[in-house]
Amino acid sequence: MADRDGTGDQDPNKDKAAVARSEAEEGSGREEGTSAGAPVHSEEGEGATAEAENQPNLQEEEDEEAKKKEESQKKKEEDEKKAKAALDGAGGAAEGAGAGNTFKALLFTRVFDPDDPFSVTFNRVLIGAIFVQCLLIPFIAAFGKEEAGMWVLSYVLDLVLVVNIFFRFRLAFSEDGLLVMDRKKIARNYLKSEFPYDIIALFPLDLFCFVWSGDDRVQALGLLRFNRLLSMHRVMRHFASVEESLSEFTGMMRSIKFTMLVMLVTQVSACLWELVEEAQPHNAASVVGDGGYRYVERLYWTVYVLSTTGYGELALDTRSEQVFAEILMVFGKLFFGYILGTLASSIANADAQGVRYREKLHAMNTYLADKNLPKDLEGRVSEYYEYIWESNKGINGREMVRDLPLTLQTEVSMEMSHGAISRVPLFQDTDIGFLRMLSLIIKPVLFLPNEY
Repeated sequence: MADRDGTGDQDPNKDKAAVARSEAEEGSGREEGTSAGAPVHSEEGEGATAEAENQPNLQEEEDEEAKKKEESQKKKEEDEKKAKAALDGAGGAAEGAGAGNTFKALLFTRVFDPDDPFSVTFNRVLIGAIFVQCLLIPFIAAFGKEEAGMWVLSYVLDLVLVVNIFFRFRLAFSEDGLLVMDRKKIARNYLKSEFPYDIIALFPLDLFCFVWSGDDRVQALGLLRFNRLLSMHRVMRHFASVEESLSEFTGMMRSIKFTMLVMLVTQVSACLWELVEEAQPHNAASVVGDGGYRYVERLYWTVYVLSTTGYGELALDTRSEQVFAEILMVFGKLFFGYILGTLASSIANADAQGVRYREKLHAMNTYLADKNLPKDLEGRVSEYYEYIWESNKGINGREMVRDLPLTLQTEVSMEMSHGAISRVPLFQDTDIGFLRMLSLIIKPVLFLPNEY
């Protein structure tokens, strides 16, 4: 039994030795595993340590990068502010450079639109300064030679004319319907058109009074400044441009222009008469009274001669005064005839639309009367025409819109018909293109009360 199993002859000592060798091999294997795995754990620890050391460096780099971005953004904002300030012509003042830089930017770098508020305001100031200057210079030469305040005011107004020359080199102009903003083209256009008049009007003829050998040097100074009257060309050009435009203030501006012309012609004529009388040696004693009294007297005589025929209530003794009066009378008839005719035409044209409409109404009433229609029906027709006149002054807006391009026709028609279309439930929540086309074919019709 023991022999068949194969275990009965085994030695117990050999079994113990085999067990001991097996345990020894397992122990050596564990030691090898431990020694082989130790370096692995050491490398992982070193990597974690390196990452921990690199974290502060990465944080510093991120902070520096964020700081650089912030500085770059601040610099960009500053550059944008400077560019905007330079574009508006106020960069010098905004950066504390003073009023001088702002003035330089306005006159030498910026191009002005003729329709912007600054250009319009400056043009009005210029027109007023020129008109006052043209009234003041003849008065100073004839009556106000010793009035220091008037001399100062006159030279201050000269500064406005000087600034105007610089301003014109930076004022855009219209050419073929387009606004020209190029500074070189603006300069060439101004040099060819208005610059000669402006420079002649400001030419300092006053300097020649220093070589004047006579005793009346102050009067010579006043006479040498008469070239300033040439600046009135700009006033006339301004009113001409307004009259040529389609402004609703054309009639009012024409009346202002004629009023200014009458005042200027009367002022210059009165002052010239005073100078002619002072030039007569034997009349020096007859020039009595202060400047204000003589001015009112000469002004009265001038208005009398310009508006009527005759010398007035004053006697003209010298040949020079008589010749001057004759020239003034002829000029006065032509001048006032032109003004009265133009004003009458302006008044008639102011109601041209009403005249045409009344003619149409008269023709309609005549036609109805010829057809022997009932008076009640004629009255209703007349009431309808009066109602149309009160509603739209007889203007057919649809006929006027047809002259516009199709795009503008659509926009204008849409604005005019939007209220009526929006109240119709059928057209609500429809496509905008459909509404635009619908507005072009809608025809508004006016009805009298209780007629629809």
